[in-house]
Amino acid sequence: MLHALVSIDPGNDTGFAVFTMQTSVPEVPGSWVFRTAGLARTKCSGVSDIATDLRAQVRDRVARALWSFGMHPGMVPMVACEFMVYRPEDSRSVVSDLFQVQAIGASIAGAIGSPIQFLRPDQWKASVPKSIMSDRIIARLSADEARQLSRDLDSVAGALHHNVFDAVGIGLYATGRMKRGGA
Repeated sequence: MLHALVSIDPGNDTGFAVFTMQTSVPEVPGSWVFRTAGLARTKCSGVSDIATDLRAQVRDRVARALWSFGMHPGMVPMVACEFMVYRPEDSRSVVSDLFQVQAIGASIAGAIGSPIQFLRPDQWKASVPKSIMSDRIIARLSADEARQLSRDLDSVAGALHHNVFDAVGIGLYATGRMKRGGA
C-alpha cells in the first residue's frame, strides 16, 4: 500500500515536500519515506494571483512526482501546512503579510488534498534557529533521502533553502519521524 503526504511551507516562495507511506500502518514512523521536495516561486502580485499561480505550480509538481512513484495524485491522505502566528514582539510579524501567507497556504493545501493539518511553527520546530533546524532535519533522513534532498536543493538558490527545509521538517513532524524542535 502506498499513500502520500504533502507538506507545505507557504509564502511567495513556497517550499513543499512529498512523503510516501510504505506500509499499511501510518502510525509507524518508519513507514513514511521522504521522496522529493521543491520550491515554487511567483512574480505575480496581489494575493489572488499569487495564490492561484503557486497553487497551480505546487499541484502540478506534486502530481508529476506522485505519477513518477506509480501513484495517483488522489492518493494523498493528508496535507500538512504551516500555520502563521502573529508575534507582536517581532517587528517582522506583520498581520497583513501573515494573512496573505495563510491564504496562500490554505489555497495550495486545499488544491492538493484533504484532510489538512495546520501546524504552527512553535508546534513543529519550537524556536530552533534555521541553521540548527536544517541540520536536525538532515539527521532525521536516511542516506538515500538526504541525497535526494541535496539533489532537490541543487535547483534552489541558497538563500531560499530554508523554505524547502521547513517543508521537509513539517512533513517529518506530521509523519511522526521527528519530534518538536527536531528531536
